[in-house]
Amino acid sequence: MLKKLVDILESQSLTRAFIFVITWIFLRNFFEGVLESSQRIGFYSFSYETLLMYLVHFPLFYLGLFLILVILIALMIKESITRVTRVASCGLGFIVLIPILDACLGGYLLTYPLRIEPYLINFLNPFIDLGNIGVSPGQRIITVSIVLLIAVYVYIKTKSIARSLLTGLFSLVIIMLWGGLTTLLAGNRPEHYFLCRGFLYYDTQKFSAVYGLLLLPLCFIFWYLLDKKNFSSILESMCLERMFLFGGMGDLWLSIGKTSSTYNSSQCL
Repeated sequence: MLKKLVDILESQSLTRAFIFVITWIFLRNFFEGVLESSQRIGFYSFSYETLLMYLVHFPLFYLGLFLILVILIALMIKESITRVTRVASCGLGFIVLIPILDACLGGYLLTYPLRIEPYLINFLNPFIDLGNIGVSPGQRIITVSIVLLIAVYVYIKTKSIARSLLTGLFSLVIIMLWGGLTTLLAGNRPEHYFLCRGFLYYDTQKFSAVYGLLLLPLCFIFWYLLDKKNFSSILESMCLERMFLFGGMGDLWLSIGKTSSTYNSSQCL
């Protein structure tokens, strides 16, 4: 039965798969805003920061994590990355359940983990509350659920328990490191590094820059695995000047919010 379900999911179009990805990310942002502690659709009053979080920061975070997990699974099971993407696009829908679970459990203020040690050591310990460092029960429950689903998918495809467990372990490590990356980069003191100051003034601008830079190589790796034959020719046909132009426009848009007066500095870490 599970094999038939996997076959059905693998047969959908790649376009539909990425529509699912975009939809799940939008719904996750929506429910997190209205159900978590802020209880606003845009997390804060409508502003530049709201647009940045909805359209850049959070999509970059989830899309990057999605791609790295898809790449990992495809390499581990030696399957077409197209098929893996189609299945994973449906599994990504589990992220929508996180704010819903948290709302049922009393509501939480979700952030990146504020301290690395308790986050890494106690994430899988259900008897220790990590809400004080920004890690909610919903995050922990859904992360474990996604890892289990990945392990089951790998077992269905390979019939190998060892490869299934190994892929699940790698997936758990990747998810936890991806979520704690900005705290690691800040030397375990994100409230100091991500203060409202500098060229990228707001914390969400800095987060967007970090995950945007990481997403770029992931996109190229995904692209290579998707179409190895035409990858080099397409890469050579890229206009370097145009890439720098668009990149510069993106940097300008990220930095333009520095002059915004609608943002309260207390909203920064």
